[in-house]
Amino acid sequence: GGGGILVPLYLIVFEFDAKHAIPLSNITIFGGAIANTILNAQKIHPTRKIGPCIDWDLMLVMEPLTVAGAVVGVFINKVVPQLVLTTLLSMLLFLMGQKTLKKGMDMWGKETIRLAQAAESRPDWLTTRVQDEGGKESPGTSLVEISRPEELTPASTRGAERTGDGQEDEDPVDDEEQRRQSLDRIRLRESRTQWPKVAALSVCCCGVLVLTILKGGSEFRPLGLRCGTWSYWGMTLLVIPWVFVFAVVFRRWLLREFRAKRDLGYVCDDVIQWDEKNTIKWPLICSLSGLVAGLFGV
Repeated sequence: GGGGILVPLYLIVFEFDAKHAIPLSNITIFGGAIANTILNAQKIHPTRKIGPCIDWDLMLVMEPLTVAGAVVGVFINKVVPQLVLTTLLSMLLFLMGQKTLKKGMDMWGKETIRLAQAAESRPDWLTTRVQDEGGKESPGTSLVEISRPEELTPASTRGAERTGDGQEDEDPVDDEEQRRQSLDRIRLRESRTQWPKVAALSVCCCGVLVLTILKGGSEFRPLGLRCGTWSYWGMTLLVIPWVFVFAVVFRRWLLREFRAKRDLGYVCDDVIQWDEKNTIKWPLICSLSGLVAGLFGV
């Protein structure tokens, strides 16, 4: 999001203290995120060559707990002393700068090696050309497309099970037709922006925004809640169960869709293999990322 640059910019150039530089960085990142979402929503996936560039399934399972972590981080930011916050922020920025420099050097080295190999071999090293029966070359096919296994035809549907008397248990034509129609529906759904998931995420985020506004602040109190009262803390902490409910619903939604695709053989190597473990582990990691974002604005 650029917080590693924005926070030092607000601190050094504009001379804000850490308490003000961090929320300013967060709101700047929020504006940039809206612009990036609008632009990237119109792009096609770079490897599958079909469907949107944004992985809405990934956002669906990650965002609720990321928002919860960010809310907790903002609260901690309010109560941590200025000196402690500035010290921790300096340490974090140092580690981020060190990691970014190392990652940049590694990428530069890998790109140099790839360019050298490309110059020694052939100019079309990123694509592979396939010859047809007449010996003519067809247009370049991406490596992902030609290297995929025959996953769209699982073993359970490649041939009909036969009984001892030579009769088929089920009509293979009907089964194959139903499977083909199911695959067509999945391809059609994933070839465009999945607006139900966008709407569900929007409801989750808008709910957090409404609860935050109703809680009020030092000057603005729509419900008349005073800071430190039980009602104030109840409204404040209500955000946590709100996003947790969405996280559980989104996880079940994602697992149900993935199992359906896997049973039809639609899952390929470039698709995230969702299961019961990583749909819990990764969102928890994202909650820590949200905590750091709310606490330090990065």
